[in-house]
Amino acid sequence: MIRGAIHALEKAIEGSYQLPGSFSWLQSSAPMFSLKGDQVKIIHHPNDFYETLVGECQKAKKRIMLASLYLGTGPLEKKLVEAIQTRLGEKDELEVMVLLDANRGSRGRVNSRTMLLPLLQTSPNCQRCRFLDRVLAYNQTGRISMYEYIRAGWTYHAKGLWYYPPQESRPIMTLVGSSNFGSRSVQRDLETQLAIVTVSEDLRNRLRDEEQSFSTLAQPFTRQIALSPDRKPKLWVYTTMKLFKTFF
Repeated sequence: MIRGAIHALEKAIEGSYQLPGSFSWLQSSAPMFSLKGDQVKIIHHPNDFYETLVGECQKAKKRIMLASLYLGTGPLEKKLVEAIQTRLGEKDELEVMVLLDANRGSRGRVNSRTMLLPLLQTSPNCQRCRFLDRVLAYNQTGRISMYEYIRAGWTYHAKGLWYYPPQESRPIMTLVGSSNFGSRSVQRDLETQLAIVTVSEDLRNRLRDEEQSFSTLAQPFTRQIALSPDRKPKLWVYTTMKLFKTFF
């Protein structure tokens, strides 16, 4: 009886959990649920992340959702796809959705699309999603847009996120890090993400200037541009990616 009362009290406390004041905006802007500290598992090594990903796919019951810039083409990625395919055969009601960048996921003769083709051919519950296609399908062009960094003599490989609260001209949050899922990230890199939330006027101004230093040199990127013939990768790109894919 006492144990039941304690359990009920814990549930009540969890249900009434409130974020600190500086994070209160998250309660109305994003889904939130509370966790106990011992429910959080910290993954220290890329291989641990990969094995966790495969393991969770093997246990999935209702839905698998993967989102990445691209899917690599090595044996580890093949094993992941095979794990998903096996689970689909075991669970008829399982749905799988993979969201990839159409341009990056189409490089080379063997690419993200060809890696996922077995799922699309054998499993009706699998969906292939291209980001721009989904934006158009859900009529979200007013909220979501893509831009291409164009600067003579420069290339672009920066990754970042700047969050602007509604009706405000300066960001309050940014992400620092570069998490990918591909051959290099699994075999060579140890990657992490750090979220910075600030109310400092000076830092918010500098974050805005940082974001604008990129966006002022960018031009709109559309589906038509992505599919244009001059965007097809050259033969040397295919060759380089095949020989040095774990370095990219």
